Amino acid sequence: ARKVSGIGLSHDQVLFREKASVAKIVPLRTGDSLGGRTAQLRHVPVPPNRFTPLKRNWSAISAPIVQTLRLQVRMNLKRRAVELRTCELTSDAGALARAADMLNAFLTGFSIDDALAMVRLEGIYIESFH
Repeated sequence: ARKVSGIGLSHDQVLFREKASVAKIVPLRTGDSLGGRTAQLRHVPVPPNRFTPLKRNWSAISAPIVQTLRLQVRMNLKRRAVELRTCELTSDAGALARAADMLNAFLTGFSIDDALAMVRLEGIYIESFH
């Protein structure tokens, strides 16, 4: 990628920004403010034995995170981790922690309904699996 003189951006970055400005979509950069806050990102590693159940139940797991907690979620196949990120629609300060706790509960072996209770109800924490 060649550098565009005077701007310090590559040619591909300039083209991407021109296309983004036409579509009125501007991608978040690290440190962009979201209503006075910066975007936060959390990675939840997926153990090998829970990768298949996570893929099977992805829609049941990701829908409450996106709709209830207003977070952005994606599965990073290369890192084998679920990535959670706040956005401008996220209003709850503890939403990122609640979503990570819910994912950890499911990845530990709890059922989907038990893990989703952590999103719906406040004050529920995992003490042990026994």
